[in-house]
Amino acid sequence: MVLVFSRGKWANIPLPHIVDRMWSPQHNFIYATVAQQFLLKGFSEARAAQLAEAYVYKQLCPGLTYDRALEQELALAEIA
Repeated sequence: MVLVFSRGKWANIPLPHIVDRMWSPQHNFIYATVAQQFLLKGFSEARAAQLAEAYVYKQLCPGLTYDRALEQELALAEIA
């Protein structure tokens, strides 16, 4: 679990069941923050987790691209 402060309160965001060894503690926080953003945008917990994981892998692997639909959803994380 990672704590994220959002909208005036703390939220516990669970990490994936299997966390890649390439992930640093910073990646864990990025994952949790992005997952919380997607939850606030109305995505289900499962979809928010999938998108957050994809987002972290894009950070780890420059040049990584997903299909158009997924990339469009990931772009929503960039919009405040």
